[in-house]
Amino acid sequence: MAMPVRVLLIEDEPLISMLYEDVLEATEFKVIAVLLCNEDALEWLKENRPDVAIVDHTLSDGICLPVIRALKAARIPFLVSSGYSTFEEDELVDAVPLPKPFHDEHLIKMLREIVSQPA
Repeated sequence: MAMPVRVLLIEDEPLISMLYEDVLEATEFKVIAVLLCNEDALEWLKENRPDVAIVDHTLSDGICLPVIRALKAARIPFLVSSGYSTFEEDELVDAVPLPKPFHDEHLIKMLREIVSQPA
C-alpha cells in the first residue's frame, strides 16, 4: 500500500477543519497537523515537512502571507481556501484558490493536481 500524502491544514475554524479531515479520511490524503494561526504554522514548519498544505486565507492572526512565504521557500505545494475567488495580495497572485464552500470531489481533485505537478 502506498504511503498517504501528508496534508498540513492551517485553519482557525474547528468545524471547517473537521470537514476537511472527514473528506480526506477515505482518500490517499492524511491530515497530519491542524494549526490555527500563522505563528503556530511557522513554528511547526521549522521541524516538519508536509507533502501539501491547505491554508485559510484569513487566520486569527492575519492574512496567511507569512505561511505562504515559508511554503514557497520550502517548495511545498498549497491551496489557499477563501470565500474570495481572487486575491488582492501580490504574493497570492499565483496561488491556487480553493473556494469556500467547496465540494468534496473538487477539493480532492485540486489536491491531486497540485501534488502531481513538478516542484
